[in-house]
Amino acid sequence: MENLLRYVGPILLVMSVLPFASAPRQLLAQDTQQPATAPQAQPTQVQPSDNQAKAEAAKAAAQARAEAAKAAAQARAEAAKALFNEAKTNTSVTLSGSNLARKYYFLQIAREKDNKSKVPGVANTSDDGPLVIKDVVQDATADQVYEPFGAVFDLLGSFNDAGNGAYPSAQSGIQTEVLGRVDWESEHYGYENTTTAGAEVGYVRKVDFSFGGTIGLYPALVLENLTSTTATISQPSARPMFQDAFQWQIGPRLNYPLFSHGEATFFVNFGQNFLIDQVTSFKQGDNTVTATPVSNGVGRTAGFAEAGFEAKILSSTIWQAHDNKYDNLRPLFLIATGFRKDTRLSGAGDLAGYKNAQDRLFFRFSINLTKIIAYSDDVKKAAPGSIRFGVDMDRGLISQRIPTATRFFVSADFNIMQVFKPSTGSK
Repeated sequence: MENLLRYVGPILLVMSVLPFASAPRQLLAQDTQQPATAPQAQPTQVQPSDNQAKAEAAKAAAQARAEAAKAAAQARAEAAKALFNEAKTNTSVTLSGSNLARKYYFLQIAREKDNKSKVPGVANTSDDGPLVIKDVVQDATADQVYEPFGAVFDLLGSFNDAGNGAYPSAQSGIQTEVLGRVDWESEHYGYENTTTAGAEVGYVRKVDFSFGGTIGLYPALVLENLTSTTATISQPSARPMFQDAFQWQIGPRLNYPLFSHGEATFFVNFGQNFLIDQVTSFKQGDNTVTATPVSNGVGRTAGFAEAGFEAKILSSTIWQAHDNKYDNLRPLFLIATGFRKDTRLSGAGDLAGYKNAQDRLFFRFSINLTKIIAYSDDVKKAAPGSIRFGVDMDRGLISQRIPTATRFFVSADFNIMQVFKPSTGSK
C-alpha cells in the first residue's frame, strides 16, 4: 500500500502537466493554417446576340449620319450650281445691254473683295445681281479695257550725238538709225479701285507694285579706237559713238497715284547690251575709217544697272491706264532721271586712266503727239497705236572725260495685245 501511494503522486503530476504541454502545439497548428479566401465572382456572360444588336445599331447610326452629311453637301452643291447658273444668265443679259462705260464699271465691282460670294467665281452686286467674274473679265479683255500684261512694239528713228570739242565723236556727223523694241509691263499688284453708285469708278491713293522691261534693238554708247589706211587720225583712241545693240532689261517698280491722270514711280532696271557688230566701218569724207571697241576687259556683251524716279501724265484716268496697260506704257507725257552704271565703260585696259567712267546720270522725257487730243475721263478702248517724240541722254556723274551722249527719237508704236484680242464692238 505504501508502495502504491508512492507512485500515485508522480502519476497525478504527469497527468496534470500533459494538457498544458499539448496546448501550444494546437495553437501553433492554428497559426500556420492559411486564411480562408472568398470565392472569385464569375463574370457575367453576355449573350452573342446582345453584341450583334449593339454593333448593328452603331452601324445604322453612322450610316444615317453619313447619308445626312451627303444630303447636306448635295443640297449645298445644288444651291451653288443654281446660283452660278443664275449668275451666268444674268451676266450675259447685263453685259449685252450695257455700253463700254457700264461694262468697265461691272469689271471693277466684280473684282472687289467685298463683293465675293460663297460660290467660287461669282460676285454679288447690290443693284445688278450675281455676276460670273470670269465672264466679266473676258468681256472687258475683248473690249481692250483690261489686260493682265501689256506690250507695245516701237519702231524708232533715232538721231544720235556723242561728242564735244575736247573729245569729239568718232563720226563727224549725226548718226541716224532705225531700230525697234518691245516695251512690256505687268499687273499693278496692290492697286485698288473704288466704285460708287451711278457707275462711277475711282482709286485709292496707295503704293502698288509692278514689274516690266524692254527687249529689242537700241543704240549703245561705245568708245572706239579708229584706224584708216588712207588718212591720219589726230585722236584715234577712245572716240565715243553709238552702235546698234540688242538690249534687254527688266526690273521692279513702286508706283504711287498723284492725281486722276498722274503717277510717280521709283524703278530699278537690270540689263545687257549685245553689240551687233564688233568692227564698224564708215566714210569720213573720202576716207574709210574702221572703228573697233576699246579693249578694257569687256566683251561683246556688257551689263548695266540703273535706278531712278519717273513721273507721267496719262491721257486716260489712272484706273483705266492700269487696267488696259497701253495707256500706262504710252503716257501723254513722261519725264525720268536717275543713276546708271554701265560696265562697258569700265576703267581698265585701254581705259585704265578713266576713273568713275562707269557712273553716269541719265535724263529722259517723251511726249505722245497723238494722245494730246485724246485726253479724257471717258472710258475708251485702248488705242491701237501712237506717235511719240523723245530724248534719252546720259552724262558722267563724276568724270566728264566721256562726253554727254544724246539720243533724239521719233517712234511709231502699236498695241501688241490688240493683235490677239478681237473686239466685241462695244462703244
